[in-house]
Amino acid sequence: MPCVFAPFSAVNINQVYTNGGTLNDVWKQPFFQAIRDWQRTYGYGRDGLARKGNLLRPCPFRDHHALFSRWIEKYHPEPEDDAAREIVDDNAYRCAMVDYGDSYAAIADDIWNRDYLGHG
Repeated sequence: MPCVFAPFSAVNINQVYTNGGTLNDVWKQPFFQAIRDWQRTYGYGRDGLARKGNLLRPCPFRDHHALFSRWIEKYHPEPEDDAAREIVDDNAYRCAMVDYGDSYAAIADDIWNRDYLGHG
């Protein structure tokens, strides 16, 4: 799983090791690659605060749930348990998470731009 708060598994690590693989093989899974690609373009690993993304909204699951939902649809990671399966199946949950992210963005983006980037 990418994070305890994003309970989706792209691959069973026990099966990877049983088949002679390593953690690097897990890391190469497209689901994890998509997350890392997003992190790079969002601004992780860059010097300074002039980043593309707002680091007050760093979580793809919580703060950018529409994006995370697209990754679930595209890569089909396995939900870790029944509660995670409900996340996939419950459109109201998805909509609520997307709305939360949008509402939080309206607040956090102003703070990020004003207090961290000095734009305003």
